[in-house]
Amino acid sequence: MVSIPYQDLQRIYQQYPEFNFVGRTFTERYYVRGDEQAIDLRCKNVEERYEALLEKNPELFHRAHLKHIASFLAWPRNVEPVTRKE
Repeated sequence: MVSIPYQDLQRIYQQYPEFNFVGRTFTERYYVRGDEQAIDLRCKNVEERYEALLEKNPELFHRAHLKHIASFLAWPRNVEPVTRKE
């Protein structure tokens, strides 16, 4: 994750007008991913969300703690915890 202070971003946009396209593209991707995640949380069960995350980001399961993955997936506390699939 990268962040740029708002004022610095505005300065970059002024100095490099072509960067507006890059910034807009990043913003669109961010919002599309957010929409997809919101839809997944409403329409898929936890196992389907787990499988989708495993398919889209398999490396995440080697880098993140299972409690963080479970939290991201909105895994209910009363359900058996996530196990790593090989």
